Amino acid sequence: MRRNLRWLGPVAVALSAAVLVPLAGAAAPAPGPASAGVAADDPGAGPWAQVPRDQVAARCGLDPVLLDQANAALPGIPFTIVRHGKLCWVNRPADTTSTYHVASVTKTFAATLFGMIAQRSSTLEDTDPVREWLSSWEAGPIDPRATLAHVLAMTSTKSNLATDQKGGWSYDALGWREINRLITVMNRAIQREPAAFPGVTDVQQFAQRYLFDVLGMR
Repeated sequence: MRRNLRWLGPVAVALSAAVLVPLAGAAAPAPGPASAGVAADDPGAGPWAQVPRDQVAARCGLDPVLLDQANAALPGIPFTIVRHGKLCWVNRPADTTSTYHVASVTKTFAATLFGMIAQRSSTLEDTDPVREWLSSWEAGPIDPRATLAHVLAMTSTKSNLATDQKGGWSYDALGWREINRLITVMNRAIQREPAAFPGVTDVQQFAQRYLFDVLGMR
């Protein structure tokens, strides 16, 4: 399931930065003392205050020159970098109404939603065997010995699931092999305990209310 992201401020695109900024080469720490011993702050619950550009290297361990290059390389794409509890960088395009696909950032959303639902559920854990939640037909290529944690890590179809046997790994690019199957799992967790999920009956409603609306997504 793809979603469109509309620019509504720094928080709305914090998750996108995890993918966009490294691709642009802008998240590499500045060499030398600027990236060493950077103190982490507690951001608290108040409004974010952006770190001034001339303090980004010292307080965030980031190179503002590379970040300027990222802004230039991604002129129409908003992104935000939050690091060490600080709002370190924001790229604000002039166009505030365009929408665009967030592509595989949805995998981050899926993992976030799984954690949010598991926190409210008394039965859902990432250590649960997949077969506790999905039938053989629903699980498809997933190894019957796999846990939900294997699905989240996109390793549930490997022949050897041992943690010390990494072996080959392939990316579940479209989500059909593993990640999308978590939709059924999360729906069942919600439906098992409706009192724990007031106002929603499935993961789509839960996502819209508790994640997408908060991030300014539609």
